[in-house]
Amino acid sequence: MAKGSGKLCGLAAGFLSAAFLGLPADAQTAAAPSTAVSVLPTQTAPGPDSAAVHEAAQELQARFERFRIRHLPRTMAGSGGRCERVIGRLCIWDGGDPSWTPEPEAQEIVDGRLELVTRLDSLARMRPGNAWILGQRVRYRLEASDFHGAAAVARACGPTERWICKAFEGLALHRRDDVPGAEAAFAEALESAPENVSLQWTDPTPLLDPGLGDWLEDQPDSSAAVETLWLWSDPLFLAPGNDRWTGHLSRWAHALSSEDSRSPHQMRWGDDLTEAVVRYGWTVAWERPWPRAGEMESSSAVSHESPTALRFVPDRDLLPDGPVDGPVDGLDGGEDEESERIWTLDRKGMKTLYLPPYLDSLAQAGAQWARFPSPEGVVVLAAAENRTGSSGPVGLFASPGPGTVTRGRGGRAPGRIWGSVLLGTRDGDEPPTSLVSLEALHRPTRRGQRSRAVIRTRPFLPDLLTLSDVAVLDRGPEPATLDQVAQRMKPGSRVGPVDTLAVAFQVTGLGPRQEPLSFRVWVEKGEQGVLSRLAGWVGIGEDEEPLSVAWTESAPPGARALLRSVQVVLPDLEPGLWDLAVGVQSPGRFEAVRKRRIRVEDH
Repeated sequence: MAKGSGKLCGLAAGFLSAAFLGLPADAQTAAAPSTAVSVLPTQTAPGPDSAAVHEAAQELQARFERFRIRHLPRTMAGSGGRCERVIGRLCIWDGGDPSWTPEPEAQEIVDGRLELVTRLDSLARMRPGNAWILGQRVRYRLEASDFHGAAAVARACGPTERWICKAFEGLALHRRDDVPGAEAAFAEALESAPENVSLQWTDPTPLLDPGLGDWLEDQPDSSAAVETLWLWSDPLFLAPGNDRWTGHLSRWAHALSSEDSRSPHQMRWGDDLTEAVVRYGWTVAWERPWPRAGEMESSSAVSHESPTALRFVPDRDLLPDGPVDGPVDGLDGGEDEESERIWTLDRKGMKTLYLPPYLDSLAQAGAQWARFPSPEGVVVLAAAENRTGSSGPVGLFASPGPGTVTRGRGGRAPGRIWGSVLLGTRDGDEPPTSLVSLEALHRPTRRGQRSRAVIRTRPFLPDLLTLSDVAVLDRGPEPATLDQVAQRMKPGSRVGPVDTLAVAFQVTGLGPRQEPLSFRVWVEKGEQGVLSRLAGWVGIGEDEEPLSVAWTESAPPGARALLRSVQVVLPDLEPGLWDLAVGVQSPGRFEAVRKRRIRVEDH
């Protein structure tokens, strides 16, 4: 990796930005004001010598970047000398301003880039096999949002090595939001690329923090582990293809197109710039810093990556301790054990950031998850607050193993999105630890949302009286199906201190004959973890009189599962964590108990 030294000479706005730490001698020219519209002076056309054509193209590209700097918007904001990450010659920091939007490009830059592309096209006709010129023609078209033009240029690349052409085509298709097309193009590129290139481009190590890197090294099946990492890193299973995978390969292709070129950082491309692109993506805007008091004018610029990009690579604690299809530590699913581990979307650590090409933002909403064992497997239900409007696809997805994603059902209900998905058993074993993801997408506004967690599903035991998770619902008619339960589930765990709600649950393991079942419902302080019934302050049905709940009913003969719900009037609970608990017992059997943690908040 190339190294540099010197004082910080670049400043940035308040989000992920990069500045050059010390300029090389050949880039110290001052950036004087200019009123020129044309960046590229008329030159005598070079002869057919390939070296002359290549040198002419490099000179044109360098001239444009020097010209660009003189027309960049100015900025006074910066890192304040704070580098959250240093990659070679680059200082990188995150000021935390996701509302920032770049200024429109100066018309001079737009016109200059168009002229550059036109002249590069002319040089390409003289030497159609020049891969470097091809890369510039693709990259500058993408910079101008000419995605179709960039893909066409990559496809018509002539005698250039095929893997390079397909890599640039994959880059253009990813930027165009044709992820399946990009996947196909990159598959061809990797198949014909040199082995060292293929290995480097598919290695996730540059994106992993030390803990995740250690986990990958400890995996007995590294290929399955890498496959799981990329699969789980997919931002939305709703969108076709895995754009985090094509995004990673696109960043390598972008770096390939930038080799031996100049950027507004005014330094030659090096390993540090490649690493920065692979980890954070290409620049979405450039700014030119005002010099500080006592400093000379700098001819370098500051690059900005997407302010709403997020970290989609999973945290180490979401992954299993053993093989990728093994259990996650702490997810036993028992009565007093953690049954789900929530995946939080953030920019934590800034090791790598990414934003899908079809989104401007991706929201995260707290969700309620519930598992209902059945003879066919385990049905997972989820509900979350609706943050993407009244239309667009919704789905609940599950990934129970390497390379596997199952799509269930989903939809929109007033104020929420909901979903259900069936996780089948494998060869009679209990279902494994699974990634589950409730997602919604509204492409017209480029908004998406997801709620993602890792859960341990519990097996269906036909001879053991078992309760499902307790689902907390809004009040209403008794649901007859699990989908109806999901549609009425509260989008999260928050309730008011005096609230009327419903509790839904399912009993399995019933005997073949009709047997009496005794039910009880109570509320206890969540922090205590011991049974402390609140003086019978629980109501059932339309009767809101405080009472101690206990009722008995007979299960229908031959029933394999019994779905029930009960309407509950909470007492005036103090704010904090509480448990809604349900117990069921039949003669000669142990009582089955399940609890649902709720958070009581003042309204």
